[in-house]
Amino acid sequence: MPDGKEQGPGPDFSVLLGMGITVAACVALGVGLGLVADAHWHTGPLWTLVGLGAGVCLAAFAVYGEFRKYLS
Repeated sequence: MPDGKEQGPGPDFSVLLGMGITVAACVALGVGLGLVADAHWHTGPLWTLVGLGAGVCLAAFAVYGEFRKYLS
């Protein structure tokens, strides 16, 4: 390494696959709940977009928490 620090082993395939499934589930859950809320309250895409944003934020926190184990 150019800076003299050793890089530890990164996540293996199963960890990366789990992160991908987590991201997909968070986004799908957020959008799904948003669609249900929009259908119930007749608000157009408002809650779908809010759910999408919430799902993306939740997914980002989950992935960051998992990658934090590999950062030193």
